[in-house]
Amino acid sequence: MTDVQGMVVQQTRGTISLTKTCTFSLKIGTINKNVTMYVLDHTLPYIILGMPELSKYDITIDCSKQKICQNGKNLNKSQNVKSHSNDKDKQNVSLHISECKQINSHCSQTTEDQVNPPQSVTENKCELRKEVKYIIKNFNSVFSKDKCDVGALRVEPQRIVLNSDLQVGLRPYRTSPVEEQEIKSQVEKLLQAGLIQESNSPYSSPVTLAFKRDEGKKTRLCIDFRKLNALCKSDSEPLPLMDSLLDKLSKAKIFSSLDLPSGYWHVPIHPKDTEKLAFCTNFGLYEWCRLPFGIKVAPAIFNILIRRILTKYKIDFACNYFDDIIVYSSSELEHWKHLKTIFEIYEKENIKLKLSKCVFAQTKISFLGYEIEQAHHPQTNGKVERVNKSLVTRLKCKVNSTPTKVPWTKLLESVTNEYNLTPHSITKYPPAYLLLGTLPYDSPIGQNSYYEPVNEARNLALQRTIDYHNKNKIRYDARFVDKKFNPGDLVVYEEFHYPNTRKLTPPFSGPYEVIKQCSEVTYEINNSNPLTKQATQIVHISKLRYFHSPEKLKLSHEE
Repeated sequence: MTDVQGMVVQQTRGTISLTKTCTFSLKIGTINKNVTMYVLDHTLPYIILGMPELSKYDITIDCSKQKICQNGKNLNKSQNVKSHSNDKDKQNVSLHISECKQINSHCSQTTEDQVNPPQSVTENKCELRKEVKYIIKNFNSVFSKDKCDVGALRVEPQRIVLNSDLQVGLRPYRTSPVEEQEIKSQVEKLLQAGLIQESNSPYSSPVTLAFKRDEGKKTRLCIDFRKLNALCKSDSEPLPLMDSLLDKLSKAKIFSSLDLPSGYWHVPIHPKDTEKLAFCTNFGLYEWCRLPFGIKVAPAIFNILIRRILTKYKIDFACNYFDDIIVYSSSELEHWKHLKTIFEIYEKENIKLKLSKCVFAQTKISFLGYEIEQAHHPQTNGKVERVNKSLVTRLKCKVNSTPTKVPWTKLLESVTNEYNLTPHSITKYPPAYLLLGTLPYDSPIGQNSYYEPVNEARNLALQRTIDYHNKNKIRYDARFVDKKFNPGDLVVYEEFHYPNTRKLTPPFSGPYEVIKQCSEVTYEINNSNPLTKQATQIVHISKLRYFHSPEKLKLSHEE
């Protein structure tokens, strides 16, 4: 044991002094190493290994950011630590990261004063967390335990109707030994869950594996029903419209998203039609007892059943898009009541949910690729529409100027490039220069500083945009008259249907009756929506004007 220069480390429990070092032999498996240990004046019941290796390979551990760095580069958990030493050193060095299951009570004991909860956690969020725990605890049977743990809807078994009695019989696809083992494993799980059964059917469709993003490999079992789909009788069930769904969510403030695991597997199939859904493997023939993925009529059948269930219980606070169901409410207290009602219905109808994909009580939620939040949709903030309008105008000019009427699809790329390379009237810079910091052409001779440096240009463009916005705001506020409509008021609606011209189109239509106020700037009127085929329509307040009956209007000479 040798003395070293004293070193003092400050920590929450006091100070630790380092005064001596010692060397001893350590054997781990087949590795023998001489380890230098540091003696501390503390009663810690454990030792720390790996200091020489960390210093040798320049490895640092940042606990606050939860990352490991070597030579300043971040190493993820799956990477092997690369060294510049010889092969002998590489064989003698083995880094193992393990998780300790038991922590000494003396070292892990922490009082409430030492660890304070983050101040961003409010009482409201704590209450939400309690409500989520309450739902999971009291409706535990609703959540599936694994992929094959799906419910069976309490409905009549569904029929698969074919246009022909022609039987589809195909050979199994050739698979590798690894893929065949994966298929066999999944088939056994489906048999145990009662989703499929062994078959003697004259029908057979081949099986293949597709890539599954969650697992990062080919584990998705797919049945090639293309031949059978050609014989299936189509269902005319209309699919949900995204515009209609977004209109329903416009007045909500709290959202929850519920996801069904393998939603089609909830639907039972009539025993007389199970033979039509047979699939063949290299080790046997099986048939589906539930509605499988890949069959042409599956989306329509599933959507009909979910819609009927929501209609049966008169649910007006939830909407579905196939197996994705979103619950929306105007307040938190109301939202938890709605969630409880939905879970009670799921329990009665034997519907299962996937807890890992469920999101509860959020003010902003991702639904079918849309970011939905209170009172508006970020995708329709006016900026995207303005850019699209500019591109459409340029496309019209290009198409009309060419004598051969070139399709607009072939001109779109050139029009987009022109827009990106043309200086904007407000910012005075091309969008491509502000984004990339350079242009795809050289500056003219004698104009090396054609534009300012990109950082300076971005600041100027931002300031010019803000100034232009403030200027327009003053003009808008000067001519904008704040008005508020009440339910029952008669209004006229300013609408314009492309490709009609405004010169020959009446500026307003109506009168219509105001049904209710959806938000501060939107109202629902009894004007039919041509897109959603509904009797009412949600419109912006700027498109509405008070309706004055002609009978009440008098000319000056009539008074």
